[in-house]
Amino acid sequence: MTFVWWHWVALGVILIGAELALPGLVLLWFGIGALLVGVLLTLAPELALSWQIAIFAATSVLATLLSRLWLRRFGGSGGAPSLNRPDEGLAGRVFRLDAPIEFGSGHLWIGDVRWRIVGPDLPAGKKVRVVAWDKVAAALTVEPAVTETPTQSKTGLSDGTP
Repeated sequence: MTFVWWHWVALGVILIGAELALPGLVLLWFGIGALLVGVLLTLAPELALSWQIAIFAATSVLATLLSRLWLRRFGGSGGAPSLNRPDEGLAGRVFRLDAPIEFGSGHLWIGDVRWRIVGPDLPAGKKVRVVAWDKVAAALTVEPAVTETPTQSKTGLSDGTP
């Protein structure tokens, strides 16, 4: 079977269309490679099939690699680096409990997300510090947050008080 220009154009359109449904930004470059071969065949219709396949493969792989380098260099990482990694962004932060921790387990609203938490039993209203993400329990591990109180001076008065 010999490929004519419209075979490559059709393949390119199908691959680019499939990219809209699938993640990864790979099929786009293969689709563009197929379109390029289709354009080359309109200019040189006697181009051998082996050259068509070689040009398609080379341009597709080269475009894919260049796009990866470009995305890495200019910050297009494809998503937040701490996405689905709550220990990255929440560890060390302090929150006030809106519900008590009972029997070592509770829930905490952070923004619009309700997190499962584990830690010592504490009443609602207490401040807690996120210590870690417990992967086994799928919960944030919390501890009571130390509230800073003014240090006492030798005279018994708080610092800064005359």
